Amino acid sequence: MPSLSDSLRQDRSASATVRTLAARALRRRDVEAARQLGRLGVPGVQALVEALPCRPHAAALMLHEALGQMERDGTVSALQDLATPDIPYATLLTDRLAIVRSIMVRIVGCTGDQRWVPQLSRVLKEDADPFVRSNAADALGTLEAVDAMPLLAEVVELQGDPARYHALRALGRFGTAAWNHLIGVAVLHPEEAVRRVAAETVARAGDAQAWEVVRRALGEAPSSAVRKTLAEGFGRSRMARAAVPLVRALIEDGSPEVREAAADALAMLRETRTLGALVESALYDPYAAPRPDEGETGAAGDEPASGAEYPVRSAAAEAVRVLGGAQAWEGLAAPSDDLTALPTPAPKQP
Repeated sequence: MPSLSDSLRQDRSASATVRTLAARALRRRDVEAARQLGRLGVPGVQALVEALPCRPHAAALMLHEALGQMERDGTVSALQDLATPDIPYATLLTDRLAIVRSIMVRIVGCTGDQRWVPQLSRVLKEDADPFVRSNAADALGTLEAVDAMPLLAEVVELQGDPARYHALRALGRFGTAAWNHLIGVAVLHPEEAVRRVAAETVARAGDAQAWEVVRRALGEAPSSAVRKTLAEGFGRSRMARAAVPLVRALIEDGSPEVREAAADALAMLRETRTLGALVESALYDPYAAPRPDEGETGAAGDEPASGAEYPVRSAAAEAVRVLGGAQAWEGLAAPSDDLTALPTPAPKQP
């Protein structure tokens, strides 16, 4: 067991290391020194936080590197020992420099201390800098601050505010309580970009209620643009159970754009059990679209013009290629089938 004198020597040595690294990071903006401070955990971060009042820009940039290192190492939860609302760090949340406010918001979100929620909510509501407000939304999500849900929902509706995307993702951290609101955004919000983020957030959820809500919306949303966004969100979820609603959309949806998105999403899922439905769509989906600079499709019931392309069939055929390889392509290439719109399979690598 080390003696008291040995422990004191080790503490002094560690403190000297922190001081040396902090001086190097701040004077030279040495990224590697900042990352080493991150590896040291709370003492390293605290040394940089204490330098914020006198070296705000350099300290904030180095803190960004140190926190990034802690996130990569999986040690960021140790910051719960760094700060509470009872100590002077709280004043840095209202610093005149946005870069200082932003980095402090990021830090306090990692502390796990719910007592920060009122101050973070105030930052999200009142701060003039959108980047600071975005970090505040992320921090409230990290803290899983249920009391902040109404405020986050309000921010989602602020047109042109970059923080709304972060607010959407923060709402996704709250589980079942937020699913209905998020799917409402995905279905009803007037802006495609916002609908996309909401749909992706819910589609990545593992919650059974969320999946049921999204499944219904994929089949029932009145806007084909919304259904397309939801299908894309399902594909990006990479979750096997998304295959069932996507196959239903591929077969039944009245919008060619939605069926094309469903085929692309099924390729992303890589579920071989969907091959049958994809082969069927690759061979027989009737939708054709003219090329922009060539032909026009004929009247209803006519054959498409020679310049026509088949986006749904092409997407389904590409999904078959991804999922089935050579054997599935042999099945597609039956002589009686019209394959003029299907992409040529990539040559096998030697």
